[in-house]
Amino acid sequence: MVIKHIQSARNAVGLHDATAVLVLESNLAFEAQHLMHALTRNNVRKWVALSEGAGGSVGWLTVC
Repeated sequence: MVIKHIQSARNAVGLHDATAVLVLESNLAFEAQHLMHALTRNNVRKWVALSEGAGGSVGWLTVC
């Protein structure tokens, strides 16, 4: 899903070479890491993920 979203945004006028900035949730199921691996496996270029996770891991901490 995130890969299709990035592709759709980049297909907009003037955004073909834009850098995608991702704000991924940091949680116990490691979704942020899974998404990052999917981006790498699918050769998605020019992206960065914000990191605020425990111990400097990637992802944005959320509070319940």
